[in-house]
Amino acid sequence: MLNLFASWLSLAIMIGTGFFFTPYLLNRLGPEAYGMVPLVTMIVSYFSLLTQTAGSAISRHLTVAFNSDRPDQASKFFGSALYACAVLTLLLVVPLTFVSLYIDRLVSVPESLELRTQFLCATTSLGFLFTVLSTPFQAVLFSRNKIFINSFGTILQTVLRVGFVVFAFSAIAVDLAYLSIGILLGATASIVLCCVAVFYLIPDLKVGYTRPDWHFITDISGTAGGLILLQMGTVLLLSTDILLANRWFGTVESGYYAAAIQLAVLLRLVGMNTAVVFTPTILNLHARKDIPTLVSYTKQAMKYLGMAMAIPAGMVCGGAHEILTIWLGPNLAPMSMALLLLTAPVVINNAILPIFSISLAANKTGLPGILTLVLGVVHVGFAYILAVHLKLGVNGIALSLALIQTLKNLVFTPIYAAMNIDKPWHIFLPPLVLPTVLAIVVAIATHLVLAEVIVTSLVPLLALFCLVGSAAVLLAFALLTQKERRDLFVQLKLIRA
Repeated sequence: MLNLFASWLSLAIMIGTGFFFTPYLLNRLGPEAYGMVPLVTMIVSYFSLLTQTAGSAISRHLTVAFNSDRPDQASKFFGSALYACAVLTLLLVVPLTFVSLYIDRLVSVPESLELRTQFLCATTSLGFLFTVLSTPFQAVLFSRNKIFINSFGTILQTVLRVGFVVFAFSAIAVDLAYLSIGILLGATASIVLCCVAVFYLIPDLKVGYTRPDWHFITDISGTAGGLILLQMGTVLLLSTDILLANRWFGTVESGYYAAAIQLAVLLRLVGMNTAVVFTPTILNLHARKDIPTLVSYTKQAMKYLGMAMAIPAGMVCGGAHEILTIWLGPNLAPMSMALLLLTAPVVINNAILPIFSISLAANKTGLPGILTLVLGVVHVGFAYILAVHLKLGVNGIALSLALIQTLKNLVFTPIYAAMNIDKPWHIFLPPLVLPTVLAIVVAIATHLVLAEVIVTSLVPLLALFCLVGSAAVLLAFALLTQKERRDLFVQLKLIRA
């Protein structure tokens, strides 16, 4: 239960700060300077393909080791993972330095912002290298189901970043450089917390110099190979839209686009961070070969996660124009269609997230990786046709992403997961129906209410959304059967266990 509470608290703080911090930065930095922040973050995140896949592979192997009769094997794996991540960090220094020095050659950067953008890229890269080194520590916390530490680390990172930036902008000057320092400060503090927590909370893990276990490193490389393909495709799908907007439509348009889609990005992050809570249990159930419980647990996780996402996603879809006009200003109102296109698929795409843990547990990540990579390439080409040739602008980029990602997650992902555990192909499809219906109902209700009630400021808009959201929660609970309500409490008990 502590994992769930910490995750929700982290998400609440993330959403709250994102909601108020986005217009704060946009109004003070301007669209061009603000647009550099998500753009640089996106470019540096491309290098996280290796670390994210390595972290997932290490977590899988550590989970098996901790559940075996040889706990010393976990310490040996951990030492080998530390060695591998140290080598990986050294290898990444050169390309990240190159990217920081020549960022203006990779993307469109205003002349007045070239030096500050280089500094932003350098500090973001340094924070990322710290993250690479800490990957084994985070994997240990994950495999031991101590996810609340990572959540508290995220909270600390957010508070320090926002607090430092607001202080610097108020007491010193409004400058992109201070935002860069705040990003590095928050990332460093979060990583230190995770590393220290491992030594205090997991005393049975013996940390010290050991000869690298090359068999283990080769084993995680095999698991990571398919995951790297999966992450490469995911990057092409989810982490190129701002870059494409920058290259095709310039810094101002991409800056407005980056600000407008923040709510969709936040909802996506909410789903990802919530789905992580279910992953250790799915990995453990698969390791114990308890497939019936695994299927039941996964289907419940999909339904409840989908219904939780359906309410905010429906409200954003129903009031996209009003939200952007009041929240970020009339200049952002034309971006409401892009926001709607990226928010609408969030319900299905987030509800499907627990399924990915099944493929990871079964070590069947090769085919999803290849397919996602192919679809990522298709997305770039399709987005170019829609955005440039058909002159849909940034809406074309959003439409391409929404269609391709949703079709992949609706057709391939649940069927492939069912095949990996020898279950009927359709077993994971029913949990998607109720969340989809709920999202449509909430979107229509929100649109109708906003058509009748004139809202011109942020506080009344938030109050109206609270009322609609409360009614939607009651509706969601009423749609559940009595057995499903009981299962919800069982689900929470399983998470706690």
